[in-house]
Amino acid sequence: MQNAKSKTKTFNECVESYNDGKKGDMGYISSYVYWHDPVRVAISASRYKFVSKMMSGLDKVLELGCADAFYSQIVADRVGTLVASDFDELFIGQAKELGRAKNMELRVLDLTKEPCENEFDGVYALDVLEHIHPKDEDAFMRNITRALKKNGADSVSGGGGGYSHIWHT
Repeated sequence: MQNAKSKTKTFNECVESYNDGKKGDMGYISSYVYWHDPVRVAISASRYKFVSKMMSGLDKVLELGCADAFYSQIVADRVGTLVASDFDELFIGQAKELGRAKNMELRVLDLTKEPCENEFDGVYALDVLEHIHPKDEDAFMRNITRALKKNGADSVSGGGGGYSHIWHT
């Protein structure tokens, strides 16, 4: 609908922006969640909003487990550079194809095996802990600490599922 017109100026700005290619394209993970558990879309957005406030104004921030990086824009809007990472190259490749924020670097990274040294002002991992095998948890958490610059901020959470059943024994 290239020639679409709304009844209001505000909504016409939205239509024009969309027609200019500024679309919030979802990837594999976010699309699946949208169709199978839409309430989780709102929950995820609220978690990213919380982290965006926590990381606001930081120069360089690392996201662990970004998947298709759909929600990462929320944090990217408030930081200098967001390095959005995932251990699975499939999702990073798709995020690159979909196009993400100009201040977002997309990187394949498995922090259980590949430490970053003193590189980031902030690190966060939302709904990631449950995907880390118990034998790798210690390395994962230590490498988060190693990745942070002095006085860096971090936020790590788990959302259930995955290996989380092991934690509650």
